[in-house]
Amino acid sequence: MMSVSFDPAAAGWSLASSDVFIESIGPAWTRPGEPLSLGIVARASHDNGASVMHGGALMAFIDYAFGVAVTDGGTRGRATIQLDVQFVAPVPIGAFVVAAPVITRRTKTLAFVRGECRIEETIVATANGIWRIFDESR
Repeated sequence: MMSVSFDPAAAGWSLASSDVFIESIGPAWTRPGEPLSLGIVARASHDNGASVMHGGALMAFIDYAFGVAVTDGGTRGRATIQLDVQFVAPVPIGAFVVAAPVITRRTKTLAFVRGECRIEETIVATANGIWRIFDESR
């Protein structure tokens, strides 16, 4: 697992543009290039009382990361319809968690996404969900 002193910027990550909510649990980080990857450092404020990241904080990050994939970082609106998360391993406070979303199907108004979260090579969560995509004029 990565140490508490992990510095995403020094490792080639840059700050992702984000919304107000994710800033409250982030910041979120992105790495240029394909495929899309987003990361977050598990902070003390995420602690569930057992020195690991609270599942709700991890789910919020996954929801954000998958939503970014749906809009490709653009300005189109999106809303989560369904998000299923399977917790596989604990996320220690200080670890850098990376989400790797993959769009499996897209229609004009819906996107189906699956992916996983890892700390280095360790899978800590898998997820899949459905997002509603709104017209830009909305």
